[in-house]
Amino acid sequence: FEYLERVFSGVKTNDRTRVYCFQKAVRVLLYQVLNWARAGKVEKSVYDNVVKKLRQKYHARPHPYKVANFESDKINIGVHIRREDASVENNRFLPTNFYQTITRQLNELLSDRPHRFHIYSFGSDEEMNELVRKFQSEPYGDLVEFHLVEPAMTSFHQMAVCDVLVTGHSAFSDWAGFFSYNLKLYHPHFHMYDLDE
Repeated sequence: FEYLERVFSGVKTNDRTRVYCFQKAVRVLLYQVLNWARAGKVEKSVYDNVVKKLRQKYHARPHPYKVANFESDKINIGVHIRREDASVENNRFLPTNFYQTITRQLNELLSDRPHRFHIYSFGSDEEMNELVRKFQSEPYGDLVEFHLVEPAMTSFHQMAVCDVLVTGHSAFSDWAGFFSYNLKLYHPHFHMYDLDE
């Protein structure tokens, strides 16, 4: 942020539109802007307005893959389990038992209410077979639906509209969480902290 302050400190505003291109840039996620707002570097109302507009735009635009055939009489819980490129070395891998623990706790918490788990993942046949085997062996295994070969847009949209979203260490489910109006459960990791929800 200090770098951007230096770059723009001498810029005088006028009526002309300017476009800035940075050769070396970093991805700025919405939670980072929120942290800047908390530090007084940007107005929190700007963050809130951006999130509101992004959510409205996303949900207003139709797309053939934006489908969610959830049962409306159930609480639909999306669980994104990052595999394929996730590893311990790149800090993106969480063991399957981490997600099983969360789903067990949610199953107990919601035992008196109808609910369904939706598992989203992509990876090798071996990785996907392991997820299916482990979740089907749970006492609530009959409440689990697997979304392992769906188009990315369909999985993304379903995560954005489910009632509860458990994110993985992935910007894919993090962004679905930002577009969601519902409850999100994040595991703290190197690019997700101090979130607003």
